[in-house]
Amino acid sequence: MSGKYRNAFVAVRPPGHHAGLQGLLHNASSCGFCIFNNVAIGAKYALEEYPKIIERVAIVDFDVHHGNGTEEIVTEKFCDPEHIMFASIHLYDSNAHTTTNKKNRYEFYPGSGKEDIPEKNVLNVPIAPLWRKPRRSKRGISALSTSTNPDLLDQDGEDKMGAKGFRKQFSEKIIPALGKFKPNLILISAGFDSGKNDIGCCKWEAGANCSGMDLTPEDYKWVTLQLTTIAQLCEGKIVSVLEGGYGQYSRLGKKITISRESLAKNVCAHIHALTI
Repeated sequence: MSGKYRNAFVAVRPPGHHAGLQGLLHNASSCGFCIFNNVAIGAKYALEEYPKIIERVAIVDFDVHHGNGTEEIVTEKFCDPEHIMFASIHLYDSNAHTTTNKKNRYEFYPGSGKEDIPEKNVLNVPIAPLWRKPRRSKRGISALSTSTNPDLLDQDGEDKMGAKGFRKQFSEKIIPALGKFKPNLILISAGFDSGKNDIGCCKWEAGANCSGMDLTPEDYKWVTLQLTTIAQLCEGKIVSVLEGGYGQYSRLGKKITISRESLAKNVCAHIHALTI
């Protein structure tokens, strides 16, 4: 805030964006390893301690999971849409409301974030996972399963999934919203579990581990540069806070281990882009 540093990356553990007002949300199955909501605490501190410098704070969450805890705090505690904005881009896949068969019920955690809450300045950008991509055959595009969200697909059958869909949705929805809000500070809930084959975005299906997203270091560099560019509205003031990101399953002989090589590359791409 003194202007000594343009931005910062905070490698904090545990993550925080699933922690709500009382920790566990009343309709959530878990806190997703979260205890305290780090970005919400940071937003409150900035608004209260630096009122002459910080009038508007934007929280941007690109973790693969919806920041349901942050949303609860923003909508029920802050209740101040003129001074705080929350935007989350995440995977969404659920048939919990369309099937009564518990055996076939599926919900990608935490199962929230499908709709915007405009009156509270909350923008949710749900993306269908790659395992719901329509299969093409000689007969054309196959029928979607009951747990697919057809509203997340283009009418011509071209999907909005994966890295291409992520970039399209981020540039068309989140960036314009930030420009309109004109924040004095941007807080990033930086989750790296959207990386290709990261454990956090995978689903075990038909004997295989299916990845719901496929972001690469280039994608993390791109999204960071999008944010640093829009941050020119607030003299580059960005604080990026680590959320999810776990690594990939890897086989070492007869053992299954976790490789964090791709995770490290994604994080490094984000941090490097902050310095450009």
